[in-house]
Amino acid sequence: MAEKAPAVRFLALDLLRTVAIVCMIAYHLLFDLWYFYNGGTDPTVGAWSGFRIAVASLFLLLAGASFVISARGRTRRAVWLRTFRRAGLVLACALLVSAATFLTDPGTFIRFGILHLIGVSLLLLPFFRSLKAWNILPGTLALLLRLPPPAFRTLDYYPLFPWFGVILIGMGIGHALYGTGKRRPEPITPLVAALTSPGRHSLAIYMLHQPVLLGILRIFLE
Repeated sequence: MAEKAPAVRFLALDLLRTVAIVCMIAYHLLFDLWYFYNGGTDPTVGAWSGFRIAVASLFLLLAGASFVISARGRTRRAVWLRTFRRAGLVLACALLVSAATFLTDPGTFIRFGILHLIGVSLLLLPFFRSLKAWNILPGTLALLLRLPPPAFRTLDYYPLFPWFGVILIGMGIGHALYGTGKRRPEPITPLVAALTSPGRHSLAIYMLHQPVLLGILRIFLE
């Protein structure tokens, strides 16, 4: 029987993920106001574009670090089984996003957004597990392999190169911080539990936040 490690949570990662979620929702609110209601400034250029890149990078760094924790203490078989389950869920959500955006606008629907990237990357990460903290090196190399943008228009595009490099760097950092097993989960107080709760349910929030935002905007602006 495969060895099964107990599920653990590290508050710093959950809190950072909560910060990323709040920033993501704020950005998408600005985007929705501009794209659907011609309000505000264009958030796809200038400083707001840099903000989007920073938030996406934080999500991907956390994805890499979280993989290290989920794989810690597990056999190779257990890691692959867990990876297939998680990647399957993420890719299923990615296909739902593609389908929903295709119904909204076939010309700019999301073909390979951040969920597609994370789902595919999860299937690749077990091959890099043995590199541990050295994953920072291939991650940095991947950042340099920036491909030219495709000719198609899409609302959300995160190709494997260079973005898989960010996940590998997160995996390397995760090994450096959490791979030895010396760091232990911190005690959770009610306040901390409330602050980190969004970070523990990031996928569900990602899937639901846009319909909720658009519903609210429709109520108040139409």
